[in-house]
Amino acid sequence: MFFVTHGQRGFLYLFSRTKLNEFCTNIQSSGADLFAITETSCNTSIYNAELVPPSYNILRCDRADGRKQGGALLVATNRFELRRVSLPGDVIIDKCTFELLCATVHKHNKYLFLCCVLYIPPDGNENEYMLLFRLLEQLCTKYKDMIVIGDFNLYSCNTHTINYYEYFVSFCELTQRNEVPNCNNRYLDLVLCSLSLGESVSVSRADEALVSIDRHHPPLVICVPQVRKQATATSVPDISQPLLSIQQNDDLWPQWNFYKADFNKLYYMLMMHDWSPIYSIGEAEDILNYFYGVMYSILDDCVPRKQRCSVNSRYNYPEWYTAEIIRNIKLKALLHKQYKISGLSSDYEMFAQCRATVKQMITSTHEKYQDNVQRNITRDPKSFWDYVRCKKGSVNHKTITKNGNNLAESECAHEFANFFKSVYSPRIAKLDWEAAVAESGVSSARVHIASFDANQVREALIKLKPKRSAGPDGIPAFIIRDCRDFLTYPLLYLYNTCFESACFPERWKLTRVIPVPKGEG
Repeated sequence: MFFVTHGQRGFLYLFSRTKLNEFCTNIQSSGADLFAITETSCNTSIYNAELVPPSYNILRCDRADGRKQGGALLVATNRFELRRVSLPGDVIIDKCTFELLCATVHKHNKYLFLCCVLYIPPDGNENEYMLLFRLLEQLCTKYKDMIVIGDFNLYSCNTHTINYYEYFVSFCELTQRNEVPNCNNRYLDLVLCSLSLGESVSVSRADEALVSIDRHHPPLVICVPQVRKQATATSVPDISQPLLSIQQNDDLWPQWNFYKADFNKLYYMLMMHDWSPIYSIGEAEDILNYFYGVMYSILDDCVPRKQRCSVNSRYNYPEWYTAEIIRNIKLKALLHKQYKISGLSSDYEMFAQCRATVKQMITSTHEKYQDNVQRNITRDPKSFWDYVRCKKGSVNHKTITKNGNNLAESECAHEFANFFKSVYSPRIAKLDWEAAVAESGVSSARVHIASFDANQVREALIKLKPKRSAGPDGIPAFIIRDCRDFLTYPLLYLYNTCFESACFPERWKLTRVIPVPKGEG
């Protein structure tokens, strides 16, 4: 696991969107798993989605009193999970001069270590230092394997504070691993590790920075071995089992990336396809299977499928990334690994050149994507609002806290199931379908439809909304609507066969249930 820590004076000060984009771009192209940032100067006007890609986790501790600088944040790729650790109830961090962000780091629901990111300004009050040290002491007694990263500014402290710092390090059994001095030959940013981790944790100067480098706070790379295998008392192994295998899931829920589709080829192939064999099929199930077989075959020729990345994959990218960008990002990671092994300047030059290429490609491609959204705002307003929601939306998964512990996803599902079970009656309802049918015929109006005609089907297809979202079959409505002239008759034959046989195909009985959470208010 690679950790990048960055101390930067106000890298988001005056909410510079230029630096926001630079920061987000560099995180996407970085090979690190975790990022610790201090002196962020973030505020409520900056959304999480402006800082990191949607698949990343981010925790923030912003300075709330309006003072410049300050603030801390912790970012993790989707390979890891961050669970915020609450401070004691009598401590209100917004009223302190320092910022302290604490979170446990998990992988596959297994506890790895506790990470604390902090910033305390120069010439800090002695009482503030004492409070900070005592908070960390409480945490170290509760959690095993602890890493504390941040700007302590100890050079401006009095003797009593320095002495207590030495006691704090000894009491918590921590060791200081940062040996990279700043421009004044000082160590403002400290990396304190538990002795159980300390000997195996290495700290070095970062080869690449997330934002412009502050000479007083050189960026650091921290290599932390993943040595913990057992779960802690606060993490329960995931006992949930998938209902479907990945292969079955791909067959039942196909997904294509229509942002990269060749629509000219797609529509041409659908127009030229000979649908005559479908009219010799008598069963509705077989007709539908033939219809989907043709549609899926043509879609696979014209539209790339969305690659199903594992949850712990580092390589999850925004949809506007091109294949060339993704290849270069992976190449950059390989070149960086090669340079770390060899230490040769020639390898570093290759890595640096590839890194510059990746940054330039990401910037230019993102600008083209934004320009395309703006140009098509009148024709395709949904894409614009999708972009806005992407920038404003939260990137963190909602968690449930029970008895002070954050529950894993499987545990959250069990808690919801237990709650719904508790509010419903355990008695089994008596169902009498014969009585229901008899009563329904008394006053209910009956509707009889013998069959459809081509005009009815075509008019229904015209009314389909031009949305990119799709149901379980993976085919968005706008494809069917745009190709109505040559799909009307195959669908008409399918619908009328269903009427005649009084049979509804099994594949059309599938649905996708998506919970819609309510707002914070």
